[in-house]
Amino acid sequence: MQKLSIRLLAFFLLSAAPVSAQQTVPIVGLNQPDAALTIKLGDGMLDGKRITPHEMVWHPTFYPAKGDPISLSGVWTEDVHYGEENGRKVLVRSVGAIVYGQTSYQIRGFIAHVTVVDAATLAPIWSEHRDIDGSTEKLVFNGTHVEIHKTGPKPGDKDVVTEFDTGVPAYDFTGPIFPFYFKALPLKVGLSGIIPAVGETPEQPLRGVKFKVVRREKIKDGSHGMVDAWVVESVHPEQTDTIRFWISDTESYPIRMELMGDPRESYDMLN
Repeated sequence: MQKLSIRLLAFFLLSAAPVSAQQTVPIVGLNQPDAALTIKLGDGMLDGKRITPHEMVWHPTFYPAKGDPISLSGVWTEDVHYGEENGRKVLVRSVGAIVYGQTSYQIRGFIAHVTVVDAATLAPIWSEHRDIDGSTEKLVFNGTHVEIHKTGPKPGDKDVVTEFDTGVPAYDFTGPIFPFYFKALPLKVGLSGIIPAVGETPEQPLRGVKFKVVRREKIKDGSHGMVDAWVVESVHPEQTDTIRFWISDTESYPIRMELMGDPRESYDMLN
């Protein structure tokens, strides 16, 4: 009886002890070392209450290492609003652009992204993405289960379906959506961490998005004058270069975005 009591006491002590080992995952971006997740979906660090519905427009400019800046034709638009999905309150984010030829000004196509998440936790529900060549990708989420549908640009291209489980709940970082999630953080200088992100394949079902709030500075907020903004840095999803976002206190859109590299890309808010 005494041995049983000792075993039960040991079991409860071990069960109550905090787990010190954190899950290590590949980090989004090229040549990034694996690192431990520091945020969990639903732990309150990313809070949908910090997201404000809005409409906005950006203008892109490229800065090559050699030569003059290239002001691209056309603009990017973003819309975030509340909606309902099967009785569930959601946030819907849509962003896209019509792409024109730089010298011919002919319409080359369009790029579009739509993401639907839970309005409170920002847990993913589904997202759809269309590239300039006409290829599409749709992700459907059910807890930790992910179903990806990809269709090529040619007429008659078949729908290729991939399914996998992330193991732990994760956010949908597919498409140009980094600042949407960063605004949902309790921003302050020095805040950093690694956010769980849905992977792309069964071989890599879970990844991490690294971020750090590096400073606070004044920046021009479109037609609204100068405002104070948090400067948040992360890693470009497809490169080793830094991506940088200027995010205000009052609105959840990025006032400015910079993608370092050659050419450096800058997206400045117009409205």
